[in-house]
Amino acid sequence: MGGDLPWNTRGPLRPGDDFEATWGVSQFTFEAFALGTLGCILALGLVGYARGKKVRDAVAPVSTTAELIND
Repeated sequence: MGGDLPWNTRGPLRPGDDFEATWGVSQFTFEAFALGTLGCILALGLVGYARGKKVRDAVAPVSTTAELIND
């Protein structure tokens, strides 16, 4: 019944396997690169969002609630 579940199969992701022998790097190094990449992408997005404020304000000015209701 449960033979096809991921944790019941043999393979590199089975708990207890040697991570470094399987992937060639330590788990800490892998996690550091993965989280570092995610952090760089997040930082780039936040910088782009902050620098685009003037453009967003010029292209789509914020309307007040009264203007939206009366239109």
